[in-house]
Amino acid sequence: LKYGTPKCILTDNGTHFTAAMMTELFKKIGITHLYSTPYHPMTNGQIERFNATMDAKIATLSNDKHTDWDEQLPFVTFNYNTSIHTTTGQIPFELIYGRSPILPIDQQQPLVTLSQDPEHKEKLNQYVSTLTEQA
Repeated sequence: LKYGTPKCILTDNGTHFTAAMMTELFKKIGITHLYSTPYHPMTNGQIERFNATMDAKIATLSNDKHTDWDEQLPFVTFNYNTSIHTTTGQIPFELIYGRSPILPIDQQQPLVTLSQDPEHKEKLNQYVSTLTEQA
């Protein structure tokens, strides 16, 4: 894990979190498992909002069958972390790393133009004619 093992994890009461396997896993790695209060949005409303945001972003980038969502996750995460969040007015990347992110557009080099050889078109036509004759 990038930032270490969490001390505790708060989940809803879904069967995938209440299964004996999860209880055993949390016990083995020393994580306290906390459950949210059902129908109490103040407990986990923030993460539910985050999940809705991420779901929408992943759905936008994924293929029609949504079978490549895991390949889109790094791009979605980068987008989320480099966007200004309206609630804080901040960019999470800057809060974590203390600097602005380097975006793909920042990496662009100046445009390079190539001069055109006036004889290129004629040479190309001759080459195509030669190939046509050989065929």
